[in-house]
This record gives sequence, structure tokens and C-alpha cells, in this order.
Amino acid sequence: MTGKTQPSDVERQLEGRAAIVVAARDIHAELEQVLKGRGWRLELARSPELIPTLVGNTAAVREALARVHRRAEVEHWPANTPVLQTAREVAKRQARLHALVRRRLETLGTSAGEAPLEAALTRLEALVRQPSSWELDLREVLIFETQAQWSRPSASPGSTSPRASWFGQGAGWRSWVPGAGRVRLTSERLLWRSAFSDSRCARLEALPNDGLQLNATTRELRAPPDWGVFARRQADAATLAALVELVRW
Repeated sequence: MTGKTQPSDVERQLEGRAAIVVAARDIHAELEQVLKGRGWRLELARSPELIPTLVGNTAAVREALARVHRRAEVEHWPANTPVLQTAREVAKRQARLHALVRRRLETLGTSAGEAPLEAALTRLEALVRQPSSWELDLREVLIFETQAQWSRPSASPGSTSPRASWFGQGAGWRSWVPGAGRVRLTSERLLWRSAFSDSRCARLEALPNDGLQLNATTRELRAPPDWGVFARRQADAATLAALVELVRW
């Protein structure tokens, strides 16, 4: 007989944590596959349990991974121990999924910032399931509407040089390219859409206390970090910022 710990013994000693690690690998792989596809929003809607399940098990998975790595170090497990290999795969999948979720949030006009994976996933799910109908409901009143271009969150707001302002995303001439879209202010929401993109909305009560931030140079209106547009004209930008404050007051 040898003193080596067999894989079956390892799994028994982990008291169910091996199964948690395997389940974590599988659900991370499934969600990654969903978010990689072109129709990821539809696929996510068809699997409403994916994100809540992954997020809800975050603490259990974290504890199981820590236990696996701790025992592997103390007991000098071979590198090819199955549960240890699976734990390492989970860590790699978590990193890939986090990067993918960040990209998907950016396509929805949102910056994940330094949010951990579970917080970014929760934000993504909320945005995907958030109703953003362009049409007003019975209790809404249309207050203002004008042409505008969607603005993605920038990595370093306020650091744009004059040259970058002219040639970059915030360049004024980009605000009236064909298909740039339109922005609406209603009594309850800010809405934006174009012929090439789904509607995006922000509820007025969810805006920060200081309202929309107006950049007079680029005509960008932003409610950090999730919602922003470039108005076609300076007057439209100023009017929209002022009306938002009047409606919320």
C-alpha cells in the first residue's frame, strides 16, 4: 500500500465541496456560451435562472474553492488531481466571464467599473429585463424630444483633449450622422433609440442627485455611469438638462 491520497478519497474528504466546484464550472461554462452568442439577450431571457443561480451560489463556491486550494497545498496534492484541475478551470472561467460581462454591459451603455463578477452580472440582468418601450404608457407625458447620438461611457471622463473631442466619439459632427437616433424626456423616463438599436431608458428617480452632467464642448449629457447621449445642438443639450431638473423638482 502507498500513502498517496486517491481521487475518490479527496472528494469524500471535501464533504460535498467537490460537487460544488464541478457545478460552478458547468454553470460558468453555460453562461459564457450564452453571452458569447449574437442573440445573447434572447438566450438570456430564455434561461432566467442562470444568473440568479450563479450569483446566489457565489459564497458557497468561493468557500469550496478556498478549501480545495488550502488542502491541496497542505497535503501536497498532485497537479493532476481532478478536483484541483476543476478548481483551476473555474478560476479561469470566472475571469473570462467577467471580461465578457463587462463587454456586454458596454454594449448597453453601462460601465461595470470595479464591480466584482456577481455585481456586474446582477447589473446586466437588470438592464436586460428592464422595460425600455419607446411608446409612452397611459400615465406618462411627453415633455421633450430631439435628435441625439448614444454615448458610451468613457474610461476617463473629463480628460478629453481638443483633438480627441474633434475626432473621437464625442465629436460634435458625429451627433447628426444618419441614424444617430432620438432622445425623449417624459414625465417618468429618459429614452433613446435609433433605427439600428433597441430602446434604452433611465427612470428619472434613478438619476443621481445632481441630474444630468452637461459637457458644453461635446454637447454630451450623461447620468453616470449608465446613460448618456450627444445632442445635435447646444440648445437641445441645455434644454434637456434643465427640463430634467424641472421635472424631478
